This record gives sequence, structure tokens and C-alpha cells, in this order.
Amino acid sequence: MFALRHVNTKYEARNTPVFKDSDPGFVPSKPAFLLRESIIALTYYLLLGLMAQRPPSPNAPQLFDESWISVFRRLGEVTLPQLRLRALSIAGFAVTFWALIRGYAAAAGTITVTLGLNELRDWRPPFCSLMQAYSLQNLWGKVWHQNLRSLLTGPAAKITYDVLHLRRGSLPAHFSSVIITFALSGIMHSYAGVAAGMSPKQLNVIHLFITQALGVVVEDLVRLGFLKATGQGSKKGKNDTPSLAHKIIGYLWVVAFMTWSGPVWLYPQASKPTSLGINSSFVPYSIIKAWMMGDVRAG
Repeated sequence: MFALRHVNTKYEARNTPVFKDSDPGFVPSKPAFLLRESIIALTYYLLLGLMAQRPPSPNAPQLFDESWISVFRRLGEVTLPQLRLRALSIAGFAVTFWALIRGYAAAAGTITVTLGLNELRDWRPPFCSLMQAYSLQNLWGKVWHQNLRSLLTGPAAKITYDVLHLRRGSLPAHFSSVIITFALSGIMHSYAGVAAGMSPKQLNVIHLFITQALGVVVEDLVRLGFLKATGQGSKKGKNDTPSLAHKIIGYLWVVAFMTWSGPVWLYPQASKPTSLGINSSFVPYSIIKAWMMGDVRAG
């Protein structure tokens, strides 16, 4: 999966994280890499095992009922506890999959580098710093893993330029590419959900990903409008480091947007009670579970 980033080749996925942001060419020593990745793999293994031991909420169908997904259609009814639940649910979902992807990457990197199957320099981190998440474009294009980027942006570019014949560098071409990329990602994640046994009706993945694309489009339009209003060039500001005030506004925007948009995907899944006897853990064997039950075979 991580080979899809084509690290250290001319096809390397854009915004693939580096080992050290302050020194993009830095590569750690083998002992330092193995020590760090081993600690990360063990930490996330234990965290995932611990999270799996939390009993499912008995009133999940009521807490995550689909009628709670909409916000704007029931503005007068939305309460602070509901907003808090939305935010915490999305945060918990993100932490779980961050730990899953980062933990498995660390374990795979440790094993393959130790055995000499891969070069250390090719095992760059899957995620960028969360400090970069002051925009949706950064959240999905830098912070989150770029493992699928080449698979998605290639077809999106083909459709944008060769099928729709939009001019390269134009706003319509940029927005088309963004929307198509997210739509393709939604389709891919939908198939993954169905393969995992979920009903297509409870996924809403494409809805979520198209919403993210529209959020990115809104960001770009606001940025361009701001630059035009202040007399700055349209290209200026996109890659410049924003001020602290702009970052704080950006963080609040991202949190608010994800709190609003995330439940359309998460709530239909969270509302389904877990059946007894079903292993909901992401690890094949949990030492945490074995320890809590006092039986090594129970993990």
C-alpha cells in the first residue's frame, strides 16, 4: 500500500512527508529508525487493543440516529451536547485510523528494513504534522496519508483535460480535478466498505467525499476573493506560511467543517450495535484483552 507513493522516484506522490520538515533531505540512521518505529508500532498496537476493549454504547441507535446528521435543517434544535458528540466521534474515528495506518506502517518498516528487504530511506512517515491542518486542502493533501494520491489524481487529470478539455491552469480545470479526485476516492472507499460487510445504504462515503471537495473549492474561492480585495496577486498566498491569526481561524474552520460534515459517513455505521462475539479490534491478537480476561488465549 505504501509503495503506491512511489517514494524517491520521479513518480513520487506530491506532498509525501519527509523524515524531518526542517531538513527534507535528512535520513535517520538505521538504529535510530528501528528504535523509533518499533516504539511507534508497539504504542499504537497497545492503543488499538485498549480502544477495542471499550464496550459499545447500549443506546448507540439513539445517539447516532440518522435524524441527527443534518445541522442546518434543524438549527433551532441543535444542542451543545450534540455538537460535542459529533466532534468527539469524528476525533475518535480519526485517531483510530491514524493509529491503525501509522502503527502498521511502523511495523512493516521495522520488519522489512531489519530483514534488508527495503531501503530505510523509502520508509518515510505516512502522515505530516497536524500543525499543517489549518485548511481542508492541507488536511487531505498534506497531513493525511497520500497512499492513494497517484491512483486518484491520474484519472482525475485524464478526465479533466482529455475528456472535458478544460484549459490547464484554469479555475474550472482545478475545481474539476479536485471534485473528480474526491469522487473517485469516495467510490474506492465505498467498495472497501462493502467488502468489509457494510450495506451500501449505510456508507454515504461518496456524499462525504464530495462534501470535502466542495469545502476545498470554497476555501480556494475565499482565498482568491481575499487576495483580490487586498490587491494581491492571485498566486500569492497559497503556499506562503500564514500568520498565527490566520492559522487559528483555519483550525477553527477545519474543526467546524469536519464536525458538520463527518457524521454523514460515521453515524450510520456507529448506530449499528456490535453483535456479541464479534471481534471489533483492528489487531489480530490483543495482549490487552488477554491481560484483562486473564487468559492468554482470549487475545
